[in-house]
Amino acid sequence: ALLLALWASAAACAHGAAASYRVTDRPPRLAGRAPWGIFFEEIGRAGDGGLYAEALANGDYESQGRLGGGLDAGRDVPDASDFAPWTVAPPAAAIRSGCAAPRATLDGSSAPFSSNPAALRLDLSAGGCSASLRNPGWHGIKVDAKEPYPGPWFALSMYLAVDERMSDAGVKA
Repeated sequence: ALLLALWASAAACAHGAAASYRVTDRPPRLAGRAPWGIFFEEIGRAGDGGLYAEALANGDYESQGRLGGGLDAGRDVPDASDFAPWTVAPPAAAIRSGCAAPRATLDGSSAPFSSNPAALRLDLSAGGCSASLRNPGWHGIKVDAKEPYPGPWFALSMYLAVDERMSDAGVKA
C-alpha cells in the first residue's frame, strides 16, 4: 500500500502537484466493533417529524395541472373540480331529511396563503344540513386514542360548526 501511495505521489508530482505525508507512531483511531453502518427506517412518517399535514394526500387542495409540492408532487390532476383523493358527502341523516347534496369546489379568491392560491369551498344549499370532507391519507392516518393532534384550520364562514371524526371512533374534537 505504501508503494502504491508513493507511485501515485510521484505521478502527481510529475504534473506539478504537491504531495505530503504524515507519519506517526500512534495507532489510528478505531471505531467500535459493533457498528457496521448507519440505517434509517422511516416508520409512521417519523422522518418528516411526524407532520400529519404531509400524511394527507393533496393536503393543500392543488388542482391545476401537476401537483407541485409535498408527497403528492408530480401527480396529474385534470381540472379544478377534481381535488382527489378528497371526497365530500352528506351524512346519512341529512340524506333522509331531504337536504341537498353538498358541493365542493376549489376557490382561488379567498386563499389564506399567497404560496397556495387554492382553498376548498364547501357549499351547503339547505340550512341545517351538514357534510363530511374525507381524506384517506397515503396509507391511512395513524391516530392514537386520547392523543391531541393540534394543527391550524382556516375557515371563512358565516356559521360554522366543526368536529373531527374517525371512521372507527366517535367525535374527537
